[in-house]
Amino acid sequence: MKEEDLFSVNLRVPVTALASCCDSSGRPMTLVGQGCFLTAIRGCRRPEDRIQVFQAPAIHMIRPARDFTSLLVVGGKSVSRLDLSTEQLAIVAKETVLSDWIWDCAESGDSLLFLTAHNRVVVTDLDLTAVKTFAAEEKCILYSGLLRNTREI
Repeated sequence: MKEEDLFSVNLRVPVTALASCCDSSGRPMTLVGQGCFLTAIRGCRRPEDRIQVFQAPAIHMIRPARDFTSLLVVGGKSVSRLDLSTEQLAIVAKETVLSDWIWDCAESGDSLLFLTAHNRVVVTDLDLTAVKTFAAEEKCILYSGLLRNTREI
C-alpha cells in the first residue's frame, strides 16, 4: 500500500460501528457507522455511498440479514433495515424506536428478534412492526446479551 492510498473518511466523528460483507455483485464491502450515518466502502477505494440512517442515535451495531441481501442497523433504541441488493444503500424499513436499548438482534424466518436492556425479546416483522414481546420472569437489567437462533419462531 502506498501513502497516497491512505485517506481519511471523516476526522470529526468517531467510528461507532464497523462491518464487512459483500455487495449484490459479490464485491467485498466495508460498512462504517459514524454517528447516525452509514458509509459503504467497496474494495480499497474511497467511500462511495453515505446515508443517514437515524435522526439522532449513533449507530452501534451493523448486522447482515436475509441471506446477506439486507442489513439491520441498530443505535440505542433505534433500528432500521437497509437493502444491499442494489448499488446504492437504500432504507427498506425506516427508523423504528423500540421501548428500550437494543443489545443484540437476530433473524428467525420472517421475524426479527431484538434483545433489550431490560431482559426482553421484541419480535418484529421485516418492516420492524412489533408483533410480540417475550419477558423473562427475572426483572433485571442486562449489561450484555447474545441471541442465538436455534429454531424458527
